[in-house]
Amino acid sequence: MRNLLVGLVAGAVLGALVGLLGGLLAVATIFPQTAATSVAVSGSPGELIGRGSFQHVEPTDPLHYGMGGVLVYTDRVRLDEEFEVGPGPKYRVYLAPDEDITPNTRVEESLFIDLGALAAFSGSQDYPIPRGVDPRLYGSVVIWSEHFNRLIAPARIEPLATAH
Repeated sequence: MRNLLVGLVAGAVLGALVGLLGGLLAVATIFPQTAATSVAVSGSPGELIGRGSFQHVEPTDPLHYGMGGVLVYTDRVRLDEEFEVGPGPKYRVYLAPDEDITPNTRVEESLFIDLGALAAFSGSQDYPIPRGVDPRLYGSVVIWSEHFNRLIAPARIEPLATAH
C-alpha cells in the first residue's frame, strides 16, 4: 500500500512538472516574440515631456514581466529599443492617470487612454496619442492584458522640465 501511495505522489509531481514545462513551451510557440514594427505615426515626434522605465511588478511571476524604457511626447508614446515583455494574448498600451501602478491598482476602472494593441513583445514602437488628450495629465504607461484583465508592466512617467 505504501509503495502505491509513493508511486501516485511521484507520478503526480512528475506530471505537474511535465505539464508546467509543456505549458511554458506552448506559450512561447503560441505567442512568439517578434521584432517590433512601429505603428504608423507620421512626422517627427512632438515635444518630449516625460520618460519612464517598465517594471516587473511581480518578481515571483516569470511569465508576466516588463523591462526597458518609454518616452512620452506631446503626440505619441515611444517604447524604446530595450523594451520587452513576456508574451501573452491581447496586450494593450494604456496611458493611466495613476503614477504608482501595482497589481492591486484597478487600472481597468480608471480613466485610462487606450493607445492600441501592442505591436510586438520587444523593440522600439510608437503609439499615437489621440488629439485632445494631454499626456501631462497621465502618470503611467501601462502594458495590460485585455484577455486576462491583468497588469503586465507599468512605467511611471517622470515629467521633464520644460524650457520657456
